[in-house]
Amino acid sequence: MSLVAVWTASWCAIWGPGALVTLAIPGRRGPWRTWCFQRWAAGILAILRVRVVTEGYPPSQGPFVLVANHLSYLDIMVLASRVRATFVAKREVRSWPVWGILARAVGTIFVDRDRARDTLRVADVIHGTLNQNDGVVIFPEGTSTMGSTVAPFRSSLLAAATRAALPVHYASLSYRTGRDDPPAHLAVCWWGDMEFLPHFRVLCGLDRIEAHVRFGREPVGPAGRKELAEALHRAVTRDFIPVVAHPS
Repeated sequence: MSLVAVWTASWCAIWGPGALVTLAIPGRRGPWRTWCFQRWAAGILAILRVRVVTEGYPPSQGPFVLVANHLSYLDIMVLASRVRATFVAKREVRSWPVWGILARAVGTIFVDRDRARDTLRVADVIHGTLNQNDGVVIFPEGTSTMGSTVAPFRSSLLAAATRAALPVHYASLSYRTGRDDPPAHLAVCWWGDMEFLPHFRVLCGLDRIEAHVRFGREPVGPAGRKELAEALHRAVTRDFIPVVAHPS
């Protein structure tokens, strides 16, 4: 955990002055922030001994929307190491130690999924981000899971893609741990009533983690948001490698 803290502090020291400089350069603050976040994420994965195995090709140029199933807070680092984009996260992430501060610093879009009015607000923010030719990553399950199945996708945050008539890219995520480590659905996936800090301590002690990311061959849509959500769910489910067998 100490290495994670040192690495994060080091990149904050780099990001801060750069952010001040880019304030005076129109259109440069976002790319600088995203570049720093991508480098920070790659370093965190190295510290945590995460090997990322990628199939397919991520979207490389904005504007784009990328959706994925959601298993852990580690998902953000894994995807950030492969795509330059703004992430949408639940409101509670703002208050997490270290992660919350960093999430705010890199421009994460926070949403209160329990308030319909807030999802409308966030859809407008996503639309504005796309209009700046940036990418946006969304986890439409609305919560992280143990990785036995892909939960149904909520359609509300896909409204921006529908409004912009953009096809939506997708990816499936899965994890494995080492032979002598606890199973990934308990040590990597973060779900139910698990507390963040105890879980993170276990994750930091793992010998190795394999993160498998499978990017879809072709984006889906454009379509109405409910039809889009259903089509994306089918596509992610088709590519998904279960982390653990579905409980009988």
